[in-house]
Amino acid sequence: MLLEMQPAQTHIDELLNSSLHPRSDEEIKLHLLEGFPLPALILSESGELLLHNSLWLRYFSITEENLATIHRLGVVRWLDAKLEPAGTLLDLHTRAKEHYKVHSQVLPILKDGTEFELHWSPIPFEEGRAFLWVFEDKSEIKRLQRRLKESEERFQLAAQGANDGLWDWHLKTNDLYFSPRWLNMLGYSEKEFHNSIADWLNLVHPGDKRELSLRLHEHLNKRNSRFRHEYRIQDKAGDYRWVLAQGMLILDEKNEPYRFAGSQTDITEMKRMEKQLIHDSTHDFLTNLPNRLLFREELGKLMQRSSDQSTLSFAIVQLNLDQFQLINNGLGHLFGDQVLLAVAERLGSLVTEADTVARLGGDEFAILLSDRHNSESVSNFAAKVEAILAVPLKVHDQELVLSAGLGIVIRNPQHTNVGQLLGDAATAMHHAKAMGTGNWILFNEEMRAHAISRIQLESKLRRAIDQHEIRVFFQPIIDSESKEVRSFEALVRWMDPEKGIISPAAFIPLAEETALIVPLGDFVLRKACQEVIKWRSLGFPHLTVAVNLSPKQFQLPNLGERIAQILEETGMPRDILDLEITESQLMDNPTHAIEVLNRLKELGISISIDDFGTGYSSLSYLKKFPINTLKIDKSFVDGLPQDHDDVEISKAIMALAHSLKLNLIAEGVETSSQAEFLRSENCGLLQGYLYAKPMPATDVGPWLVDYYQKLSVRSLEFSK
Repeated sequence: MLLEMQPAQTHIDELLNSSLHPRSDEEIKLHLLEGFPLPALILSESGELLLHNSLWLRYFSITEENLATIHRLGVVRWLDAKLEPAGTLLDLHTRAKEHYKVHSQVLPILKDGTEFELHWSPIPFEEGRAFLWVFEDKSEIKRLQRRLKESEERFQLAAQGANDGLWDWHLKTNDLYFSPRWLNMLGYSEKEFHNSIADWLNLVHPGDKRELSLRLHEHLNKRNSRFRHEYRIQDKAGDYRWVLAQGMLILDEKNEPYRFAGSQTDITEMKRMEKQLIHDSTHDFLTNLPNRLLFREELGKLMQRSSDQSTLSFAIVQLNLDQFQLINNGLGHLFGDQVLLAVAERLGSLVTEADTVARLGGDEFAILLSDRHNSESVSNFAAKVEAILAVPLKVHDQELVLSAGLGIVIRNPQHTNVGQLLGDAATAMHHAKAMGTGNWILFNEEMRAHAISRIQLESKLRRAIDQHEIRVFFQPIIDSESKEVRSFEALVRWMDPEKGIISPAAFIPLAEETALIVPLGDFVLRKACQEVIKWRSLGFPHLTVAVNLSPKQFQLPNLGERIAQILEETGMPRDILDLEITESQLMDNPTHAIEVLNRLKELGISISIDDFGTGYSSLSYLKKFPINTLKIDKSFVDGLPQDHDDVEISKAIMALAHSLKLNLIAEGVETSSQAEFLRSENCGLLQGYLYAKPMPATDVGPWLVDYYQKLSVRSLEFSK
C-alpha cells in the first residue's frame, strides 16, 4: 500500500540531493525515478512529459497508446481531464511556474474515485528548468477512516442491541462506562445511575460482595488472565438477579493495566432451571420426597457429625408396603400412586424437621431419625408407623388398610460408611417381610451373616449355571388304572461339588428374587424337551413331559416366543409339553393370567395348575382359565384315606375337576392305600415315591425298561 511507504517529501529531498543537474546521462535519471517509491514524473515548464517511472504508469493505467496522446496534448492537460472537476492542474502548473518553490496540495478525486496529494518541486534539468511531480494516494486513508467510523457505529449498535450489558473501566482515570443494556437489565436509565465502581458494588448481594471483590482484585493484579464470575445483583425493584460477569484486562506498553472491559449476562432464568434440575434429580417426582440420592447425602452428613460427636446416634427405618403389587395390578397404577402419596403424607406427620423421610423407589420408603435413639425409642416409632398405616385409607371410593415390613438399624461405631448402614436396614426389612405382613425387626449381626451367606449363594448359583452344575431330575406320573407311565415331571437339582445335592427349596426362591430363574427355567425346559424325545424314540411314543413355570417367567412379555423357540430348536412336538403353573401365580392378576394362558394354548401346549387347593382360587375365574389339569397338593394326600378333612377336601377337588372336565394328578402318593383311594375316586394320574423318586435323566431309560418288565409280570400273574 502506498500509505505504508516513507513520506513523499523525504524521497523528494533525496531526489533533489542526488544532483540531477551535473548528470546529463538519461539512464541515471531514469534509474533514480524508478527507485522512487511513489508515482513520479518530470515535466518541462511548458508541460511536456520528460521522464516518468513505471509506478506512475500503473497508477494512472497508462498504455503505449495513452503515452502518444500525452505527448501530443501535454501531460498537464491530459491529467487535468481525468479530474472531477477539471481545470485544477492547469491552474496549479501556471502558479508553479511563477513561484518556483516546493509545495503540496490535495487534489479533487479522480473520476474513478481515487483521491491523491500532489507534491511538486522545481528542479534543474539539462541546463534548463523542470518540475518533479510526485503523487501520493490519499484514498486508502479515507477508506480506513470510513471503516473506523463504520466499526464504531457497529459497536454502538451491538452494544445497544446485545442481550449482554457491557462495561468499560478506565483504570487510570477510574471512569466506568455502563452500556444502556447493562442499565436496562437492572431497570435503570442512564440518568438514574452513577458510573462508579462503588455504585456497582453497592448493588451486589451482601453474601456475594466479598467474593466478587476478591475476584476483581485477583484479576487487576494479573493473577488470572480472564475474569469470569457469577453473583447476585439488586435491580431497581429491589429483587436480586443472578448475573455472569466476564472481562479482560488490557495492558499498556509497560505491561501495566490501564483498562478493564467486559460484559454482564442475566442468568437468573438459567439459575432457576439449574435449581429445578437439581431438585428434580434429588427428589421423587410423585411424592416430592427426597429420593435415594439425597437420602444417602443426608445420611453421609449425619455420619460425619456423629463421628465428631461420640454421643450422637441415629436410626434408619426402611419399609416396604405389603401386597402393593396387588393394589397396582388390581386397581391400576393411578390408584397405586394415590396410595403412595397418602403413605408419604402419613410418614411425614410422624417425624420432626430434623428427620428425613425419603422414597427410595416403588413402594419402598426410608426414614432417617436424626435424634439420639435406642432400641426402645425406635420400637415405639415402628409401632407408630404400623398404627398410622393401619388407619383405613379411602381412595376413589375404595377403602384399604395398609401394612408394611419395617427394617430398623441403629448406627453404632462398626458402621463406617453409608452403604453399610443402608445395607443393614435393607437386610432387616427383608427379614421383617419374610415374617409376614405388618412386622418390624431390629437389625442384628446374625442378619448380616445371613445376608452374606445369601450373596455367596447367589454368586455360586450364577457360577453353577455357567459351569453346568444344574441337573434336571425326572419323576414319573402313573395312570391309576393301567399303571402305565404317562408322563414325567422335570425337577431341577443343584449338584454342588462341595456340598453335594442342594435342595430346590434352598435356591429356587433366591433364583426367583435375582431373575436367575429365567435362564434357569430356559435350561430346564430345553433339557426336558431333549430327554423326552429320546425316551419316545426308545419305544415309549406316548410319553409327555411336565415343566414348572416360575412366577418371574410367567411375567415375561415374550414368554410364548421363548418357549416356541426352544421347542423349535429341540424338535419337540408342542402337544407333548405340559406347563405347570401354581394357583397363586394365576390369582395374582387373573386378567393377565388368562391372556398369557390363551397365548400358550394357541401354541398347542397343555396347562396344569400345580398345588391346587393351597391358594384362593375363585371359581368364577377358574372356569375362565384355559387349563387341562388340576394337581392335588401333597398336603391333602398325606392323610388319605384315614384323615376325614383330607378325604373331604380331596373329594371336593376331584368333583370340581370332573365337573369342569379336567384331568387330575395327585402328588405325593407314598402308600398303596392312598393310591387305591384316589383310583376309586377316579383320580386318573398319580405321582409320588410309591412309584419312583426323582431320578437323573440317564436313569430314566433303564427305569422304564425295568418298570414295564415288572408291570408285565404282575399283569401276567394277575391274569392267572
